[in-house]
Amino acid sequence: MTGTFYEVFENGREEVTLSSQKKTTFCASYLEVRMFNVGSGEAILLTLPGRKSAWVIDCGCHHNEALGEALAGYLNDEGIKLKGIVLSHPHFDHGGAIETLVQKAPLASTVTYCRSRDEYFWPPKPWIKTLNTELNAMNAALKKIVVEQNGMERVDLGKGVQARMYSGKRVSGGYTAIFMHVRYKAARLLFTGDVSCGYEEKLLKDSLGYEFRADVLKVTHHGSSSGTSNKLVCAVDPGIAIASTGHDAGHRLERGPLKRLGGRPGDREVLETRVDGDIILQTDGSSSKGRVLYYVDKEDPGRFAAAAEAKTVALDSINRASGGPAGCGKDC
Repeated sequence: MTGTFYEVFENGREEVTLSSQKKTTFCASYLEVRMFNVGSGEAILLTLPGRKSAWVIDCGCHHNEALGEALAGYLNDEGIKLKGIVLSHPHFDHGGAIETLVQKAPLASTVTYCRSRDEYFWPPKPWIKTLNTELNAMNAALKKIVVEQNGMERVDLGKGVQARMYSGKRVSGGYTAIFMHVRYKAARLLFTGDVSCGYEEKLLKDSLGYEFRADVLKVTHHGSSSGTSNKLVCAVDPGIAIASTGHDAGHRLERGPLKRLGGRPGDREVLETRVDGDIILQTDGSSSKGRVLYYVDKEDPGRFAAAAEAKTVALDSINRASGGPAGCGKDC
């Protein structure tokens, strides 16, 4: 293991050293998140404890067939079956590779497909039509879960891992996206789609009483200044933030969200694929005095960087855009 172990707590993390016995215990029962470096897109693999099955949370880039084949090959090589798919919202850079993936990946006997109730799914775009056809033609039973606007669905991911999937209501003509709150023992992780600060804040308000606090926050909309509002950061209060980033506007971690997260470097660990390559997080869900154990590693330039034609750059070479819509920095 070449990465670093951390105890993660509200708004921070602290490096720790584990005994060989604790490492052995950790390796026997960890949940793994791999955010792949795919350039201007997003692809996350959530591998369940025991490493026999996994969920894909979004899977797309501008080279989708190559990405789908590469991820299917990875699952085959690792002996992991695809158990579930979450398409946070119907954008090609988040879902375009799923068609190829379900054609070529090893599948569990039942595959669960989760999406939001969004107008952009109906009438479907051409790639959504093709995706629906491939899902229905899979050599596996299909279980579909549609999260209604302003609704919530509880989903058992397997191996003691639970999720709550939230979908808000459309704001100012935009689209909806699933916020997926994953729980494994004491560990909490929040995965978000591409939405605006207004959507985030309305979702938090309308879902009053539900838990959004998490150790790990997947930054909204690749780090665009239009998302990851101060209110979301305060509600989640993460110790680690991760972002799938590219070089172009709309796919880069910009100054506003980075500032709201505490900067880089800072007390909170902020990682982005454009700098770090693949981001690998593991947790066995164990905790001590409110601190949850995580292992953090990186793989540069990334397992699928070639397939996605993605690269990494030095942190100090990034010229981050400033500004953003009014409201993102409102007080908690």
